[in-house]
Amino acid sequence: MANENFLAKVEAVAEKTVFCEPTDLPELAELHTAFGELAGLAKESRHPRSVAALEQAGALIEDIILEEVADPVGAMTRIGAALAAVQLVFRDGRSEDEVEFPKDGEAAAAAFSLPAHVDESIFVEFLGRQAVELDDMEEYILGVEHQDEQALSDLKRQLHTLKGESALLGLGDIEDLCHKTEDALSAHPPMQLADGLLAVKDWLRARFDALSGKGTDPGSAETVLATLNPAASVTAGEEEALQFEVKILEGDLELIGDFVVEAMEHLDNSDLHLLTLETNPLDQDAINAVFRAFHTIKGVCGFIGLDEIQALAHEAENLLDLARKGSVSLSGPAIDVVFEAVDVLKVMVEAVREALESQNALEPNGDMPALVKRIKAAARGEATEAVERRIEEEEKVVSNQRLGNILVEQGAVTNKAVE
Repeated sequence: MANENFLAKVEAVAEKTVFCEPTDLPELAELHTAFGELAGLAKESRHPRSVAALEQAGALIEDIILEEVADPVGAMTRIGAALAAVQLVFRDGRSEDEVEFPKDGEAAAAAFSLPAHVDESIFVEFLGRQAVELDDMEEYILGVEHQDEQALSDLKRQLHTLKGESALLGLGDIEDLCHKTEDALSAHPPMQLADGLLAVKDWLRARFDALSGKGTDPGSAETVLATLNPAASVTAGEEEALQFEVKILEGDLELIGDFVVEAMEHLDNSDLHLLTLETNPLDQDAINAVFRAFHTIKGVCGFIGLDEIQALAHEAENLLDLARKGSVSLSGPAIDVVFEAVDVLKVMVEAVREALESQNALEPNGDMPALVKRIKAAARGEATEAVERRIEEEEKVVSNQRLGNILVEQGAVTNKAVE
């Protein structure tokens, strides 16, 4: 590779980068191509870190084009820093070990302006551990829902720590959300806040993904904070909370479309695990798999605003959680209503798909309120009228079949007549 020719190309690309607006898609496309060419030329040298920096810059430009970067202006700054590092190597003859390249994962540092006193490595480390922290948060929330005092204590501690760290790092929106969530836990019975707490967790995950350059920023947390109002939750004994209105799908419709696909996969898998539970009600792997399906659907629906599906998944999840703990056996009425919950959820998710495609409003499901009552009855170990009626009908069928067999054996009727 002719070093002078390469440097001339780097200079030209650097100038184009400085004047490129992150909203100018044609310019960004040209930059993306240019960085690909530079990376290809750099591969002819023995400078692997320079090659990696150019490839990462090209990938970051692609993320800007796809609107997957929370702060495109900051991302352009990082792209410029990558070019500056490459220039130090090829123009000034510096060793790659002497040059500070943008590190993997530091796209997050470009997502907003860090306070002057905070080192970027601290921010990157903070982001790197949030996936595990949020998994722990989910477990604490599930414990809170079932009145586990230790889980509540752990959740409060975690929120307090995250609030402090966010304040230090200049993440004011996260600090504010944690603070108001702490206030909600003090003002209301914690077990009534489970759905809202899961929505908080989901928003935090989306925010951290955006800061890491892995997804779209979730926007203001105000909508999430509204879910911390227990009056908006579906709780046992509040039948009026099961009244749902016609809903216009809005927000991130692509995300809702992704939910439809994933929810159907979860429900199809649940059907398979329920067949296992029909023969072995104590199969913990199958119970946990169905529980996770309902839990995931509930959590995502809380985030994207599909309240009716969220409410049904929530009740089914509660029943499965009792089965996990051995309080309820998934046999008889209990397994029947879980099968029914899967079937009705499929109908409701399919309705979401149709509403997306037709752009029509989403109508409430008429079977859902009565099904929730049956699920709650099964959770209490009670056989509902519907289940009792089905058992009675099945017994009648068996009785009629026996009577028919007797009549056929006596030669009074034919098999066809019995059928």
